[in-house]
Amino acid sequence: MPNILQRALGALRARVAYTGGPNFWNSPPSLMHKGGHNVTPDTALQVSTAYACIRAIATTMAYMPKGIFEQTEEGKQLRALHPVHELVSSAPNSYETAFEFWARLFKSSLCYGRGVALIDRDSFTGYPKAMHVVHPRQMRMLDMDGAMLVEIDGTTYSWDDVLVVSELDGRSPIDLHRDNLNLAKDVESYGSEFFEGGHLLGVLSADGPLTNDQLRDLQRAWNTTEKKGTKILPQGMKYQSISLPPEQTSFLSTRRYQDETICTIFGVPPNVVGVSTKETKANSEEQGRNFVRMTLLPRAVQLEQEIARKLLPAVERGQFVCSIDLRELQRGDTAARSQYLSTLLRDGVITRNEARRAEGFNQRQEPGADQLLVQVNNIALDRIDDYSAKISEANALG
Repeated sequence: MPNILQRALGALRARVAYTGGPNFWNSPPSLMHKGGHNVTPDTALQVSTAYACIRAIATTMAYMPKGIFEQTEEGKQLRALHPVHELVSSAPNSYETAFEFWARLFKSSLCYGRGVALIDRDSFTGYPKAMHVVHPRQMRMLDMDGAMLVEIDGTTYSWDDVLVVSELDGRSPIDLHRDNLNLAKDVESYGSEFFEGGHLLGVLSADGPLTNDQLRDLQRAWNTTEKKGTKILPQGMKYQSISLPPEQTSFLSTRRYQDETICTIFGVPPNVVGVSTKETKANSEEQGRNFVRMTLLPRAVQLEQEIARKLLPAVERGQFVCSIDLRELQRGDTAARSQYLSTLLRDGVITRNEARRAEGFNQRQEPGADQLLVQVNNIALDRIDDYSAKISEANALG
């Protein structure tokens, strides 16, 4: 936004009302969990399954091809020279790749409820020239006579100059499900303490009474002995364990259940993040498809609409669109792809060169490589009338 407009907005601050403080973008913090852990959006990545789910969504959304396309009579055509195309596909700013930028934006969304990027525009053309991810807690929402504004580090910006991707209702999944994440952290800590402590949690007893000095000496000697290894008891002392081993406390089952619960929170199938479940190959493939349909596709549509609304000029929005290519995530195995492409070729849906592009091969220049074929002897469509006439003539003579 030009400096003149920023100064004008600053002069009108008396007419501006705050719609929320710094925590407007975040749900209120929960109370400390009884187990002693308090997982927050800042520490959620320390929970292994939460980290894996956030990484799976953020990095997958980051690597999916993005571009600006023009709506034509022949369909959508890529417009690589459009000013916005390079911004969303390869170079959002001077210090990040597109992958790094989008991964950071979606990581922020998954942790804090919203991923926010400030749009830097060319003052002459109005086209965006760079985007910069900012922390949601740096922002304040403002309302100036019904116009939505954003304050970032003391500078006021128009809502149209802020790119936002958000979770449901803009609330942090970490804050909403803090107790589940805390419990997962407690289970991890229990396992760590159990094995670190050498499995020894119990009661020492003596055959006869002990003085206070003897009790203190015994306690001091016991605590100063190495946790791991063999402990030696004085004569007449006995040790009685009062702890249960992990297999008797269903430790592994509890941990697996918490892992699956976290996967449910983020909408990530357990097999995608390496959580062991009893599944068949068919079930695993179906879960992968559900991950694309239910988790990634809604985010892709949200991002496409936000890019079109914030990065494309209003006069271009009906003509140009942002498109995110999900086909790579929906590809089957080699045999399935071969059967699929063969069917499309035989039915005249795609050409040989289109099939080659779909598999990442270079185009061929031979005659007929860009012609549509039909199943009858795989002849070109523009020759089907002549072929039909010959067949009819042969039948008449026969």
